[in-house]
Amino acid sequence: CVQSHPACDSQPTSGYSTPRKRGSISGQDRQAFFRVLTAIYKNQRKQEKETARLELAETYERQQSKEDTMWQNELKEVIWLELQAWFAGKDVNVQDQWILNQRKLVDQVAEMVTT
Repeated sequence: CVQSHPACDSQPTSGYSTPRKRGSISGQDRQAFFRVLTAIYKNQRKQEKETARLELAETYERQQSKEDTMWQNELKEVIWLELQAWFAGKDVNVQDQWILNQRKLVDQVAEMVTT
């Protein structure tokens, strides 16, 4: 190397001027991340509570009216009567009359038992 040449005057810079790696996240960055994460979490919880509230409200909205309940009860009675008639081998009207007559006899039977 010739002393007058600028490249020969320089000393090796390896390790002296290498930029140092900063920490991956600074304090302000951590705080900003924490604020964003907290906001996302709170929003998620708020949405879950709102969804639960709406589901509960929907449950109450689906309650049957008195008319629906009465109709279903009457339908169940008709189906039960038809089933009893089928097992007895009778017509539905005949089975219904037989049941009404038997209900009238309940008071007489109860009186006989208690006396």
